[in-house]
Amino acid sequence: MNSIPVLSATEAAAWDSVARTQFRIPSRVLMEAAGRATAQVLLTEFPEIVTQGALVVAGAGNNGGDGWVIARALHASGVPVWVAGLDPKTDDAIDNRALARVDGVRELGREEPWPVAAVVVDALLGTGAAGPARGEVLALAQRIVAYGAPAVAVDGPTGLDLSSGEAHGPVRARVSVTFGGVRRGHLLGASRWSGDRPA
Repeated sequence: MNSIPVLSATEAAAWDSVARTQFRIPSRVLMEAAGRATAQVLLTEFPEIVTQGALVVAGAGNNGGDGWVIARALHASGVPVWVAGLDPKTDDAIDNRALARVDGVRELGREEPWPVAAVVVDALLGTGAAGPARGEVLALAQRIVAYGAPAVAVDGPTGLDLSSGEAHGPVRARVSVTFGGVRRGHLLGASRWSGDRPA
């Protein structure tokens, strides 16, 4: 029987590094695979998304880049999708926002009201984030909570330390989607934050 690995943030980053350096898989390819797989989880877990749409809330880093890939993949599947978020700061996130824009994904302005959708995707912070969210990330996380739709977190919900399991809030996910293995924080008494089980 194959066991599912349980990883700290450092171990997950090391796995990514091995994929890029030892196996020569470009980071853009890893991001594309992660985003497309997450989009498939959304379509499976939330069939109403096809008609009611999805709102993706993207951060400035690579987790936000995953969010842009998710939005593009859903858009290509005919799902109504909107992206709200921060200006990307990593090369892969910048490139994926550009690709999503070319494909016609709808981007919302900072003060623009969020449309009603079946699900909201928390793609604000990734595995390495620790401590409570701050500044613009916290403001967007609070909007996710106030939005009221079921939340799906990429890696884990904003405010959950995925190494220690310490929960700073505010986002509670219905489902967390992660890759390579579950994170320790998913299992250390924090399932009420990261969902019934990571997908």
